[in-house]
Amino acid sequence: MGAWGTGLYSDDVAQDIKSEYIDLLKQGKSNEETTRLLIQSNKDLIEDEADGPVFWFVLAEIQWCYGRLLPSVLEQALKHIELKTDLKKWENATPKDYKQREKVLSDLEAKLKSPMPVEKKVSQYRYFKCTWKIGDVYAYRLDSDYAKEHSFEGRYLMIQKIDEYRYEKGDGFDLWPVVYTKITEGIDIPKTEADFHSCDFVRYLLSDKIRLYQYRTANDTSSPNIQKKLIYIGNYKIIQPSDDIQHKNYGFPIDIMSVNHYERIKINEFIKNK
Repeated sequence: MGAWGTGLYSDDVAQDIKSEYIDLLKQGKSNEETTRLLIQSNKDLIEDEADGPVFWFVLAEIQWCYGRLLPSVLEQALKHIELKTDLKKWENATPKDYKQREKVLSDLEAKLKSPMPVEKKVSQYRYFKCTWKIGDVYAYRLDSDYAKEHSFEGRYLMIQKIDEYRYEKGDGFDLWPVVYTKITEGIDIPKTEADFHSCDFVRYLLSDKIRLYQYRTANDTSSPNIQKKLIYIGNYKIIQPSDDIQHKNYGFPIDIMSVNHYERIKINEFIKNK
């Protein structure tokens, strides 16, 4: 079993089907088309004795929650609950787990037979394309509570775009900058390119045994709260640190740039690996 618990979503298949369903709706597909595509792409799984029932349970549950439960999906889910096909794979589990799973399915049956909520609106994907040029440098002032607690308030992250990263999302993608990040010594923005290059890098330690460092990260700069804090400095020469591990071989960290999260990560990595 690909399950780690008795809950409906304590299962790899369940998590995948839920994600696929929501992803297709966010792409702008109708509920009917989404259902058809899910069935089409999961034919082998549906025919599997162990995973087939889970497919129908999850699809019925998530459609009910979104106010979109189709009669054909409801019929399949209730059929498998009645036939107890899912419980066969729990016969070798502990009596406690078997009973818990039995209750999960009983509760699901009651839910699916109850009045469905009003149809929920699903926001469609919006795609972000960063327009920075390779070499562009932006200053970002550290002013979060975390920065204050660690005596970094007023100092600047100096962010330089060195590449691009395609973040696949639905049937499209966001385009994020891959950057080097530095931190200023004081509270002044570097006035010259030489001043910028003299700032210390923020780097990630990949291997403590052989001291492998990663300097580049992919940054989601789509947040309006982030964008309004960025100050354009100029377009400077990119100087790669001698011990920088190439991202094509090792991958690179991806920073989701909510203000508090972003500042915490950068400050922590800077302190640990300076």
